[in-house]
Amino acid sequence: MIPSSHRGPLLIARDLVRVFHTGGVEVYAVQGVNLEVPLGEFLVLLGRSGSGKTTLLNLLGGLDTPTRGSVIFEGRDITKLSDAELTELRRRRFGFVFQSFGLLPLLSAYENVELSLRLNGIPSRERRRMAEEALEQVGLRARAKHRPFELSGGEQQRVAIARALAVRPSLLLADEPTGDLDSATGSSIARLLKEIARERGITVVIATHDLHLAGMADRVKELVDGRFVEEANAAEAQPSPYAPPSRR
Repeated sequence: MIPSSHRGPLLIARDLVRVFHTGGVEVYAVQGVNLEVPLGEFLVLLGRSGSGKTTLLNLLGGLDTPTRGSVIFEGRDITKLSDAELTELRRRRFGFVFQSFGLLPLLSAYENVELSLRLNGIPSRERRRMAEEALEQVGLRARAKHRPFELSGGEQQRVAIARALAVRPSLLLADEPTGDLDSATGSSIARLLKEIARERGITVVIATHDLHLAGMADRVKELVDGRFVEEANAAEAQPSPYAPPSRR
């Protein structure tokens, strides 16, 4: 992880609003969200399909721009950065994990991880060391030469996590990381993310409908119709009939 001299919350959202225009109708996906995330926290954004959790995660990670409000990362308002500055920030400070894994099918596990480092201009010898370290951390160093079709769903998600970790980010953002996995595999991925947060001091923010994953969090923020409706400790989270995860 690249050292930071920043003090205070790592990530702050202030009065975030995101409006989509569909067929002449305004749809408020996120409505006036305020959030502070301290360094090293394991935070879950919990909600049904269409609750706005994926949209909020995209705003926090600079993948989308709010209609109103600001996102402050390490003291900088990322909504005011140029495209080039934002791209550089995402490459070097953020790690992203998605439900669909997003691996390149013709590349091996090692090559998928190494590519993210190559894009960051890391020298060849350093890339190899960092990629191997990341695969080791997720328990896949022995599978480094296998391509995605030769790996199980859980192994593919571990490669995706290794790719996100390889750049040593200070913030890991994950959108439904267990959504395409069976319950046992999903549980192992949830434990891995928890271990990563603890062992490496990385701040982890996850959007999910998975109550088992929420049960491992330091804090749970529940979203309904783009607003936070309650805050509870993970131990207090109760089962509820969440719909399948949104792909928005």
